[in-house]
Amino acid sequence: MSLLSSIPGKILTRLERWLTCSHLNPLLTFYANLRLLPLRQALRCPIYVYSHATLMDLSGSVSFDCPVRRGLVRLNVKDFGPAQRGSNLELALRGHMRFGGAALIRSDTKIYVDHGATLNIGHNLRMGAGIIINCLNEITIGAGVRIGHRSQLLDSNMHFMLDTARRRVASLRKRIEIGSHCWLTNSVTVYGGGVIPSWSVVASGTMVNKDLADLGHGNIIGGTPARLLASGMRLVNNYDKEREIDLFYRQNPDGLFHVQGEIVESEWFDND
Repeated sequence: MSLLSSIPGKILTRLERWLTCSHLNPLLTFYANLRLLPLRQALRCPIYVYSHATLMDLSGSVSFDCPVRRGLVRLNVKDFGPAQRGSNLELALRGHMRFGGAALIRSDTKIYVDHGATLNIGHNLRMGAGIIINCLNEITIGAGVRIGHRSQLLDSNMHFMLDTARRRVASLRKRIEIGSHCWLTNSVTVYGGGVIPSWSVVASGTMVNKDLADLGHGNIIGGTPARLLASGMRLVNNYDKEREIDLFYRQNPDGLFHVQGEIVESEWFDND
């Protein structure tokens, strides 16, 4: 390809990205920060709102367990991840959201935090598109967690059920806990009472409705209901390492990547 023919192509590619990806919405950004945060924090704009997110109810509050800086939390991001790009994030925050650091929350996501409920989010959360978080009690998401598109975190079924034989009605609300460095792949559902241990990979289509902490760390979990599929597994969660492995397989499509030397966690599992 000649230089002259490649330059227009690069310009058009950049134009396509600019037109299809989301852009910061200054009005919604300033409004969300002033509505949810103390003035001194709000002026630093730690919350960025992109495009035309729907802010349905911001009567609750947000706090940070980390130094506050601009763009720490990004809401309604549209990029190359799987998404229904015509749909925007909907946020109804009547309770409390606590952030331990950076968070990327993509478009078409619905987040509802009820009065008196708390949604705890650890550092470096990355969420795909089309996710539903329904928090009526308490949901805790550890550091370094990835949540794939169309997944659901539901700590309540929203409707009371009468056990006519035992003559009792169980509580609606149970907490959810997702350990650090977990990867919930696409279309995972976690119900109230679900506990996922750290370093777990949850397979597509899995339903978690109980405490799985006894399985220990570093497993692949899958099924309906969830069960142990494989042990001794961890998600490679470092961009540099991912690029290194990807390059290896591009150059050696029939090869097998072997780890040389000690496995250093910061080189394999951190993305600060």
